[in-house]
This record gives sequence, structure tokens and C-alpha cells, in this order.
Amino acid sequence: MHFSHQRYSANCTCSAKPLPQKPLSRFLTFHSMVDLVLAGVLLILVGFGVMVISMLSQARSKGSQLKGGGVVMIGPVPIIFGSDMKWASVAIVLAIILIVLTVVLSLV
Repeated sequence: MHFSHQRYSANCTCSAKPLPQKPLSRFLTFHSMVDLVLAGVLLILVGFGVMVISMLSQARSKGSQLKGGGVVMIGPVPIIFGSDMKWASVAIVLAIILIVLTVVLSLV
């Protein structure tokens, strides 16, 4: 008879030990991970809020022009945007650096 059949068999005369309980540390670790994820999401949302408020306050001030650019990476494909050619060039350089960094880190 296989061990698992003997252990769970109704005719078993052996004294089977109860299965060990899950330690409390696993439960606490899972919930602390969930708390960390929620804290990270909250920090990201607060960061976006601060950026929006600062851009709106900058746009409202007299005589100021808001300039900038950025890169959105979708896989290996960069989407580059900028308010003028200077910031678009900076975004292009940033995209090249990100692509090279991605290739180097994928080879390691």
C-alpha cells in the first residue's frame, strides 16, 4: 500500500500526526506585501497629482512658456514627444539610452 493511502485510510492503525499549520509569518508577509504595493500605487498617484498641479501653476504664471519633452517606451519602440526641437532632441537621446540599457540588461 502506498504511504498516502495508508495515512488517510480508515483502516490505518498507525498514529498519524496532524498536518502542520501554516506559520503566521507567511500570513503577515503576504499582507505586508499588499500594503507595500498599495503604498507604491498611492505614491505614484500623489506624484502625478503634484506634477499636474505644478504644470497648471506654471502655465498660469504671467509670461512663462511651458517647454518639455518625453519618451514613452512600449516594449522596444519609443514614442517621442516634445514642445520644440531642443526638447525633442533631448527625448531622442533619452530614448537611445533607454534602448541601449534595455539591450545590455537583457544580455546579462
